[in-house]
Amino acid sequence: MLSSRATLVLLNTFFFLFGCCTLAVGLWSQYDKEFSSLWDSLEIGKIIDSRNLNAARLLLIISGIMSVFVSFIGLYGSLAKDRCFLSAYCLLMGIILILEIAAAAVLMSYRSDAKEKLRVGLNRTVEAINKNEDKVSLNVMNTIQTFFKCCGANGPSDYVDLTNMTSCQAPDSKEDQPIYYQTGCYSAIISFIDTHLPLLLGLTIILISFQIFCLIETSKQNI
Repeated sequence: MLSSRATLVLLNTFFFLFGCCTLAVGLWSQYDKEFSSLWDSLEIGKIIDSRNLNAARLLLIISGIMSVFVSFIGLYGSLAKDRCFLSAYCLLMGIILILEIAAAAVLMSYRSDAKEKLRVGLNRTVEAINKNEDKVSLNVMNTIQTFFKCCGANGPSDYVDLTNMTSCQAPDSKEDQPIYYQTGCYSAIISFIDTHLPLLLGLTIILISFQIFCLIETSKQNI
């Protein structure tokens, strides 16, 4: 059975690698020109505020830096048996744990607001298609409808001219007898999120449990 020291070293090595990966993804999304071109080509900003996307990128970078920094302190403290570093590690992990719980609570409180913004964004995009104002909106909805197997913001009746929306057609649709998806994209996206939410919650619980375990193991070494 692994000792408290070996367990802490192993866990913090994983935490350090996780932080490096998070930081790498954040920096890549922020500065890589190919990623920016792909993001712009999908025109996600038509649905989601670009400020929120930039905030998400910045959050990845900050989270990565924090994970690397804290795990390094934990690794050094465990290997060197330095109580000062282990105490600092225990304090930082406690602060991070509190911030994560607070962030989760804030996100849950803004859940209804995010749903309303999604609904408004989809309706505006469909309206732009009906007015034939730009092709970007058409590309956005084609991407969404193909991935989520849906049609329009609330259903196929949203479109003035449905014949041009080939992405609304089901796989078994025929040219002379087209069959369209009846589910609106708003409902399809919300359903997709609700379906995968338990997985996200599970990962969050695992992460919090991992941090609590690290705190316990650190406390054992400080005794």
